[in-house]
Amino acid sequence: MAAVDPITVEVIGSALTSIVEEMGEALVRASYSTNIKERRDCSTALFDASGNTLCQAEHIPMHLGSFIGIIPHIMKRNRLEDLHPGDVFIGNDAYEGGATHLPDIVLAEPIFFSQTLVGWAVNTAHHADFADRGSAHIYQEGLRIPALKLMSDGRYNETLIQLIRLNVRTPDYFMGD
Repeated sequence: MAAVDPITVEVIGSALTSIVEEMGEALVRASYSTNIKERRDCSTALFDASGNTLCQAEHIPMHLGSFIGIIPHIMKRNRLEDLHPGDVFIGNDAYEGGATHLPDIVLAEPIFFSQTLVGWAVNTAHHADFADRGSAHIYQEGLRIPALKLMSDGRYNETLIQLIRLNVRTPDYFMGD
């Protein structure tokens, strides 16, 4: 394989950085809760098709811990041929591939080029409604969500949406975020 020149590396790196920074700004602008809109307790990143980090925005670096397990876990539980444009996965359970604690909810969307999976767009946001329920065990912290398909071919999984809405105190804010 031929070596890539430093200028090309810098151009590509800057382009990836711009993408994840814009992803983060879009997330903040679209959010409903003050936890995300004002405190900016969220992060965005891009991963390659295997789940290796390509670039993470400089929002909250600690969120990388919320990201690094989600793609391998999704790929372990889903066949490649079952992934399509418009699919989005949600997860927050550290024991099931996502997040460092339950309030940090991760969304991951596969990116395709010519019907080939080439990467993943991922974000996480700290949802205040999942906190302050106690800390004696994980079940007090909130609803555990393994990496599940939130959207399939651009359509919401309404059963999962209903389950989540019923387990938060402020469902409109939560679902808006």
